[in-house]
Amino acid sequence: MKYFAITPDTCTSTTVIDHIGQLCRSNVTFLYLRSPLLYNDIVSLAQNVHAAGIVPIVPYRQADRLPDIPHGRHFTSVEHNNFVWKPLRAGIITTASSHTVENARDLLQRGIDYVFLSPVFQPLSKHDDTRPVLPRSQIRVLTELFGERVVLLGGITRQRITQLRNELQHDFSVAGITMFFRSPDEPE
Repeated sequence: MKYFAITPDTCTSTTVIDHIGQLCRSNVTFLYLRSPLLYNDIVSLAQNVHAAGIVPIVPYRQADRLPDIPHGRHFTSVEHNNFVWKPLRAGIITTASSHTVENARDLLQRGIDYVFLSPVFQPLSKHDDTRPVLPRSQIRVLTELFGERVVLLGGITRQRITQLRNELQHDFSVAGITMFFRSPDEPE
């Protein structure tokens, strides 16, 4: 299982730097630097994240700014048509967001390294999100085919990871915002 931390929309560069140690202790493999507030500092943040042993992931439009740093580039669910289906230089992974199992399967079959599939539970960070959660039976089939390349997102907590392991019976990865970026006094 790989852990993908995602910065909240309001995340600042200071917040990222302040959380790097905690992200390392939480065994985070990848950090998606999603917040637009980070773009001015994206190169130095990616260097700091990489130096900590975490692979930085940036929006695909920011990826060309990181020519010498191993990283990932991410395509949102409305950006899939912008994906160039060609091999990347070594050290670059590609991730994408999907809100249907069918689309996730297509992206994985076409070569995306990891697909963020949501919502698996009602999101904790997006209180106005009213999309129905994806059926577990469909997620189970996808994790059977692609294992940890399927990144489950939406309402993820440590307790729910245990629940998903029991329900899915296959490898998968998880992504979260609230699970990794919350105040120390907030319950998980």
